[in-house]
Amino acid sequence: MPTGKTALKKVVTLAESFVLSQKGHWGHEEWEKLLADVRKAGVKIDGDESKRNLGNILEGGRHFFESAEKSRKRAPKR
Repeated sequence: MPTGKTALKKVVTLAESFVLSQKGHWGHEEWEKLLADVRKAGVKIDGDESKRNLGNILEGGRHFFESAEKSRKRAPKR
């Protein structure tokens, strides 16, 4: 079993933090900062395929974030 965080864990953790901190909305500048943060974490982002796959992870995170927000807003208040 590998020790430390794998590239996958690093990317997922950073993506989750990003989606939550941005509240599901971001622009190009925030995207570029995330790419820099992922690289600083030691994950190789070396081309369009890596960027596209990271973008897909973010879009999935946005979907679940927005679904949870909609559910929260529809929940009856006590």
